[in-house]
Amino acid sequence: MSHSSSMIEVHQNGAPFGWTLGPAQALTLAAAAQPRGLWVHEGRVWLTRGRGSAPAEDFWLEAGQGLALEAGSHWVAEAWPQARLSVLEAPPQPPRPVRPGLFVRVGAWLGALLPRPQAASVCA
Repeated sequence: MSHSSSMIEVHQNGAPFGWTLGPAQALTLAAAAQPRGLWVHEGRVWLTRGRGSAPAEDFWLEAGQGLALEAGSHWVAEAWPQARLSVLEAPPQPPRPVRPGLFVRVGAWLGALLPRPQAASVCA
């Protein structure tokens, strides 16, 4: 496979990236923090998932087929013989706010589990 293109742009608006790959052209999809989806609009695509030291996985997709790409996964797509495809990347998720009520409930739960201090008795 010849690697002619690489997806390294930051894409945050949810619109798909689109490519047309000719014969023997390949596209490298570097690992991303968010899950993505790949959709084949025309032609046929040979996808290879890199797995570090584990054996690579190969997938064949025809026009009208798609594949969910897990967050952190690295892929190479090659047209066979040519294809038009798009990749949709989920926008980054904002951090979830911490609910103040959570700390109150956890404190009550811990209070119920832990022994309470006993008042010292006074000997007369």
